[in-house]
Amino acid sequence: MRKLLYGAGGLLALFLIAAWLVPLLFRDKIDALLKAQINKSLRATVEYQRLDLSLIRHFPVLTLRLEGLTIVNHEPFAGDTLIQAEAVEVGLHLLKLLSGTVEVTRLYLIQPKILVQVRSDGQASWDIALPDTAPAQVSDTAATAFHVGLRRYEIQQGEVVYRDSSLRLWVHLVG
Repeated sequence: MRKLLYGAGGLLALFLIAAWLVPLLFRDKIDALLKAQINKSLRATVEYQRLDLSLIRHFPVLTLRLEGLTIVNHEPFAGDTLIQAEAVEVGLHLLKLLSGTVEVTRLYLIQPKILVQVRSDGQASWDIALPDTAPAQVSDTAATAFHVGLRRYEIQQGEVVYRDSSLRLWVHLVG
């Protein structure tokens, strides 16, 4: 019985060390890859001060935390900050991630300031994704490598400003 307890304790200790060590080992590689992919696929500049990975924060979900996140629009909203946040945490389903599929299950916005605008011609500031230059193909949605299945989202101490020139509407939410 004692050997069984020592074995279980050893496995638990090994798992905790791996859960702490693995995100540290791959942080720089993931950081460089993330910055390159984000800025290559958006009509905006995305910057953040620090990236953290954790298996412990919201176990068993892998948590990607971006501290000091800012997203600044390009033309026609050049210079307007779409989002500025103290931190953004994205929860990724670990088992699906290991199988090659990215599934976002949680999203936490900590102290975000969000400015969304619509010009009088109907163009929206949040439409920042670059158009896909690949030829259109019929795709199987089950085969895509990215899936958003939010089970939980949270905004802490946020501020949202919505300006719609086409409707002459202005909304300011704080909370």
